[in-house]
Amino acid sequence: MASKIFLKYNLPYTNILTAADTINTYYADDEKDFKNFNNSLFTDSFKSEFLAEVAAAKSLMNDFCAVEEQLKEIDDIKKIIALCTSAYQELKFFVERTFPGNLTVWNQFGFIDYSIATSSLTRLIQFMGRLCYIAEKFKDVLANNGYSTIKLIRLNNLKDELIKEVAEQSEAKKNGASQTSDRINSLNKVWEKMVDINEASLIIFKNNYAKLQKYLLPSNNFDFQNNYENKAIPSDEKVQNI
Repeated sequence: MASKIFLKYNLPYTNILTAADTINTYYADDEKDFKNFNNSLFTDSFKSEFLAEVAAAKSLMNDFCAVEEQLKEIDDIKKIIALCTSAYQELKFFVERTFPGNLTVWNQFGFIDYSIATSSLTRLIQFMGRLCYIAEKFKDVLANNGYSTIKLIRLNNLKDELIKEVAEQSEAKKNGASQTSDRINSLNKVWEKMVDINEASLIIFKNNYAKLQKYLLPSNNFDFQNNYENKAIPSDEKVQNI
């Protein structure tokens, strides 16, 4: 079983990426000071790696195809369920008039099972499969009472569409989980670079208040575009499970 992936901060991702751009700009100006402080951490490639990680995170955060696909699949399934319900009610109408008062036949058509069947997609698929089988079994007598072959074909098509949509939703969920993990890992890399810069700046510029303000980490009440008077937040910030 795969372990859960955690964000290393409790902030909107937009705050993190906006702050990363700002900190990266200031780091470029003060790169020499950071290298002199610790050239094993702040290597010649640190700046370019940071830029690349920010760009990668932005790309992933702008790609919500998996989420949108899941929402689309959910909407499609709701539509199919509604159509299945409508088709079943139509069939039920003809069954009641073709077999008046015949509880044995009615039960074969799921008269007492439908409410249970709609409690889950798996049960509904099973119900629709059985319903199509029984409708096929009685198709001739039903046809004589107005339930046409076209209606039966439509019922079977709805069953197939339901199976297809449920399978696609399952696949979308798998893809969504994978892309969510990628986004979290990418954002964590950006955050780690920001923490490295912030913690080093507290030492390098300990006597320069103006410089310290430039390397503050964002908080929930911090707007990097308009506010530079926020206090730095602790580097051991509580991990947020999403």
